[in-house]
Amino acid sequence: MIAVVVGILPYWKIFSKAGFSGWMSLLMLVPLLNLVVLYIVAFSQWNVQPTFQQQAPPPTLPKHPW
Repeated sequence: MIAVVVGILPYWKIFSKAGFSGWMSLLMLVPLLNLVVLYIVAFSQWNVQPTFQQQAPPPTLPKHPW
């Protein structure tokens, strides 16, 4: 039972982040249907917006003493 939960948890997180229902991860337990679901999720349009991390400013060079 613990192995099933540990195996399903990553799929639940991935499906949730992709905009699908987390319950869809339970379909990964059904042979052959898990491949169909995996292809549907992989090739469908995900309803997420990328977040851009703010980049640090470029380092400044030290001034020469002369």
